[in-house]
Amino acid sequence: MQIVRKAFATWASGSYLAALHQKGNIGCSQCHGKQLPKPDDTVENGVCCNCHGSYEDLAKRTMPIDFKDRNPHNSHYGQIACTVCHNAHTPSKVLCLDCHSNFKMTIPGGR
Repeated sequence: MQIVRKAFATWASGSYLAALHQKGNIGCSQCHGKQLPKPDDTVENGVCCNCHGSYEDLAKRTMPIDFKDRNPHNSHYGQIACTVCHNAHTPSKVLCLDCHSNFKMTIPGGR
C-alpha cells in the first residue's frame, strides 16, 4: 500500500507527469485501469495514444521548427515505448540526450 501512497502523492502535488495529469482531471484509473498497479507496472503506448493521439500525429505535433530531424517522436529507433522517456511518478528523461548531448531538448515533468 506504501507504493500507492507515494504514487498518489506525486499525482496530487508534484512536478512529474502524474501532477500534470491531475491538473487535467485525469485520475489513476485512466492510465492504470481499475486494478491497483503493481510496483513494476508500466503503461502501454495504446493507453497514452487514447488521449494523446496516434504516434504519427504526435510526431507531427512535436516537429521542431529548427532541426526537423531531431523529433523524439519520429526516432531512428522507430516507435519506442512512451515510458522510455515519459514517467508519471519519477522524473521523465529525454532518452535522445544519452547519445546526443548537444541537442537542446526538454520534456514535461522531467529534466
